[in-house]
Amino acid sequence: MRDVTIASFNVKNLIGADREYYRFMTYSKNEHSWKSDWLAEQVVRMDADVVGFQEIFELDALVDVIKQANRAGSEANADHMSGKISRVLRSLKYKG
Repeated sequence: MRDVTIASFNVKNLIGADREYYRFMTYSKNEHSWKSDWLAEQVVRMDADVVGFQEIFELDALVDVIKQANRAGSEANADHMSGKISRVLRSLKYKG
């Protein structure tokens, strides 16, 4: 039997850039880009099988974060499968 990991993630007002989420409150394009990058990184780091998200104000914004996390995870897997990470770790071990 395999363990299943479940995570809960409050993303605090996820919405697209220049969209009002509370009265007079928006994210600039730069703020939104930073927030999306950070959220995607956290999703990858969680490495959970199931993630429950809170405070999603716009579904498209969440879909974009998930796509970004999927790309990052796929790149990390490709690096690992190609032996790139193993080679780096071996080189660090032998230098130590």
